[in-house]
Amino acid sequence: MLPQLLLIGHSLIANLKIFCSLARNKCRRDIQGLKTDFLGLRGATTSTILKIIKRPFRRTIKHVILQVGGNDLRSEKCIDVANNITQICTELIQKGIEKVLVVSILPRDNPRDMTKRQYCLKRKRLNRILAARYMDHKQIIFCKCVKFRPSYFAKDKSHLNKMGNKWLYIAYSYFVKKHVLKNLKNPV
Repeated sequence: MLPQLLLIGHSLIANLKIFCSLARNKCRRDIQGLKTDFLGLRGATTSTILKIIKRPFRRTIKHVILQVGGNDLRSEKCIDVANNITQICTELIQKGIEKVLVVSILPRDNPRDMTKRQYCLKRKRLNRILAARYMDHKQIIFCKCVKFRPSYFAKDKSHLNKMGNKWLYIAYSYFVKKHVLKNLKNPV
């Protein structure tokens, strides 16, 4: 049996769970054959996620995709957000997680409490910090999302529409295939 995967993060994860549960979207609840659980909390920040992951997991989790940090940018310094993400990753590894895939912070067309330009600059800076921090790490891997299009935004300009969720699902599938399945002895 393949190891279990947990997606942890804010509303993008919560919305992706709903998207994957709808049969017409042709996205399976398991990613690349790995039994997948979703822990998505709307409005979650890194400190929210840190509190939640300190609780024991009900299932055996081997790999985590972490999509968090975007909600922190309006009130925190980039280095503080990066330190919180590192704290989350450390906590996960201490729980026995083999790989933590830290996904880059995605753009937002309508960020809260800051201009689009301010958000963009902080997002890029935080992504650079995370990429440098995990460049040579064996258990924590920074995964940069590419080819994001403004047309992937829902009407609120912060969340993803159907095409955006499909793009995110494909991106996560790629990250799992590249960083998790290639290291398993008997992938499906």
